[in-house]
Amino acid sequence: MTKPAKIAVLGATGSVGRAACRELCAMGPYELVLCSRQSAKATHAAQGLNTATEQRVVDIFTAAPSIFQDCDLVLNCAGPSWQTGWAAANLAWNSGAHYVDVAGYSLLKQRLSPYAGQAQNQGRSMILTAGWIPGISEVFTRYALSTAEQIHGPAKELTLYCGARDHWSEGSVSDMIWHLFNDEHTGFGYLHKGRWTRLPFWKGSRRVAIPSLADRVQSALWVYSASTVPLALERPDISIRVGLILLSLRTRMTIAGIKTLLRKHRQRAQTWLCNAIGKDARRLGVQGLLRVQVSSRSGHIRKFELSTTENIHLTGMAGAAAAHMTLLGQTNPGVHFLGEAVSAPDFLSLLADRGVRYGEAQ
Repeated sequence: MTKPAKIAVLGATGSVGRAACRELCAMGPYELVLCSRQSAKATHAAQGLNTATEQRVVDIFTAAPSIFQDCDLVLNCAGPSWQTGWAAANLAWNSGAHYVDVAGYSLLKQRLSPYAGQAQNQGRSMILTAGWIPGISEVFTRYALSTAEQIHGPAKELTLYCGARDHWSEGSVSDMIWHLFNDEHTGFGYLHKGRWTRLPFWKGSRRVAIPSLADRVQSALWVYSASTVPLALERPDISIRVGLILLSLRTRMTIAGIKTLLRKHRQRAQTWLCNAIGKDARRLGVQGLLRVQVSSRSGHIRKFELSTTENIHLTGMAGAAAAHMTLLGQTNPGVHFLGEAVSAPDFLSLLADRGVRYGEAQ
């Protein structure tokens, strides 16, 4: 009998890590190595998992380089990603394992790019943004584009409206703050002919009606999404816009205030944003949504939606699904964002098997 593959889960005691472990148990069988800086938390996280587990006390920043040489894959659910991603990816690389990160944005991809050729030659996958938004958002966008073009022919414009209102962890909010201050593409804009095109601030948002939401009229902010760039480069004939939704006026004003006043006060900025997002979730309810609108050159418009009230669980599920497909040999080797690494129909089919629903919208 073949021995189950072994997966090390970093951040296994956090909300995303626990969700990923539950999903891996359902997709397996796998042997899980639950990693935490505190052994008691790792032991507690192992309770209720119907698979073989091992608990390891691991500090990502001081661990031996080859600590995971007995593992087939390292799944990083530890945050904040801007602090943990590079260290976690190095542990996986030096251990000879595949790597999947539920976050890990453009900067990490740039730092890993020197390893891309060697990873491809070795058949190893290093997959970043294997979460909800970004992650599933880019896979779903590719699915919607392909489906619409099969029906109506070549597209000319694609718009992704996305948002996740929830009680996000301090690590997740820290990542948001990092991107507010460190992303090279600040301000508003869209991708045109594969390039980022800035918009003046008075054109940086649009009011949009989304019938499936209780608060159906949303203000979409046209933002930069690094994980959408590969699609824009593959399809320079299409203009691509990403509209960030599910942000109250209070939260939008908080973000504006942070960018203006708190550049040198990251901890205070994190507290402000965490409070604003939490108030939105308590007042308006937890909600996550992807809505893709594809406009064809023939004049037809198709709309697709995927929604959830379990943003955090879906983030863990996406990471687990990426790990599962990697170990089955169903992902592209090399260094990729999730949308580049997987077949969109296969990935979404796996999510559908786990209860995720999506399809055409009004």
